[in-house]
Order: sequence, then C-alpha cells, then structure tokens
Amino acid sequence: MGAGYGVALRAWMRLITQEPEFTWSGTGYIIGVFTVLGVSAGLVSAGRARGWGRLLTGTRIVAITLSLGCFMAAGSAMFPTVVPAALGLARSGWPRLVRAGLVLFGAGAALVVVLTLPGLSPTRRLVALVCYALLCSVEVALMARLYAPNAPTGRLPQSWQGSRPQVRA
Repeated sequence: MGAGYGVALRAWMRLITQEPEFTWSGTGYIIGVFTVLGVSAGLVSAGRARGWGRLLTGTRIVAITLSLGCFMAAGSAMFPTVVPAALGLARSGWPRLVRAGLVLFGAGAALVVVLTLPGLSPTRRLVALVCYALLCSVEVALMARLYAPNAPTGRLPQSWQGSRPQVRA
C-alpha cells in the first residue's frame, strides 16, 4: 500500500508543479519512504492486535521516527496537515474538543497548502485540492496507526483493537 501511495503522491506533485521534471532518485526516495510508512503501519497494527506490549512501544518509536522521512524537502508542507490530524484521529483518550481542533487544524493547513500553490488555473487548483485531501486522508490513516495508544481504550476502531491473549491462572 505504501508504494502505491508514493506513486500517487508523485503523480499529484506532477499535477501541481510548473516544471514537471523529477529526478529518479527523488522519485525512488518518495516511493521508498512511503513503502516504509505502509509496512510500519501494518507492523504496528499487527503488534497491537497480538498484544506485544513493550515490543509494540519500541516498534512504534522506530516507526514514528522513520515516518518523519515523509516530511523531507517539499514533503514538509504536508507536516501541518498530516501530523495534527493523525494525532486527533488516533489519541482517543484525549478530550474530543482537542481532537476535533487538531483535525480541523490539519484540514485548514491542507487548504492553505493548495490555495497558495503558484501558477495553477482555478480548475487545476480544485483538482489539486480534491486529490490532496484524498492523499492526506490516506497518510493520516497510516500515521494514526503509529500514534494510537498501545492498549485499546475501547474507542479505537474495532479493526485496530484486535484480541488480547488470554492468561490462564
């Protein structure tokens, strides 16, 4: 999933740029870093479902650290959109008002990113905004898996909760 997302993100970059020539190394980096994000999100989800405990904490720390690679160079513009929204989605124990504020902040940042892009026609800007919203929602969902607490709180989506191993007395 991560590699496909990286390809889609690179296609979006092609849509919004005035000079659509990209390097192979840059394209490889984008696809690679988002492949790592997808694998990390899957590994963290599997660990949460299997009740890994401290191993899950370590896995999440490594995954969150590696995920910061998504925000290098031009990707830094996505940081204020993705990270606050992912935290708002994932941290189910936080007050709802804080969580809603983080998601709204992320949505507002997405608008700013696309509306301040230079040299786009109104039609292309609208397409860029819709595509950016869709792309960001995927990245937010992946990042939220990394930011969610280790132990299910009952308010995480059912698919994230998994089952805890039963300890017999």
